[in-house]
Amino acid sequence: MSSPGGPDPHTAQGGAPEDRPDWGAPPPPAEGYAPAPAWSGPAAGAAGPAGPRPPQVLMAAVFGFVVAFFALIGALGLFALSTISAQFALFGIVYLAIAVTDIWGGVQALTGRSSTVLKIGGAATAGLVALGLLVSLTQGQFNGWSLVLIAVGVGIVVLLSQPASRQWFAARGTR
Repeated sequence: MSSPGGPDPHTAQGGAPEDRPDWGAPPPPAEGYAPAPAWSGPAAGAAGPAGPRPPQVLMAAVFGFVVAFFALIGALGLFALSTISAQFALFGIVYLAIAVTDIWGGVQALTGRSSTVLKIGGAATAGLVALGLLVSLTQGQFNGWSLVLIAVGVGIVVLLSQPASRQWFAARGTR
């Protein structure tokens, strides 16, 4: 018997959906069909087989770039003063070398090639600034920026010596 709105959809097709086991199921694959293999490469934005870059490495590289900026400004100032004395030119070359080392080391750390150059740059920065602070203290002067630069130089070495940083570089086959 039909209802006033037309035939009952459950009875017209041979019963309720629960009675039909293949109702709503996808059709079986065609003969000879093989699904495409799953792609096992890194997800978009991932850093490859070694995993994402740890924040310690990123922060150490940023510190290296900041120190390089200040060293470059100092080198330019010392080169400008080199007309007064040749010692200023010598210190300008040292500051320029620190700037180049920190930039080169920061780029190598960010790309995962090596942490050694940035560690050397951070240690050299902390050591030379500490030496300069000692010399200025013997003359009765004190500069607070020296303490900041020493802390940043030591921070670079400490951040790159963290287990997460060392493991990330080791997974990439570098130090």
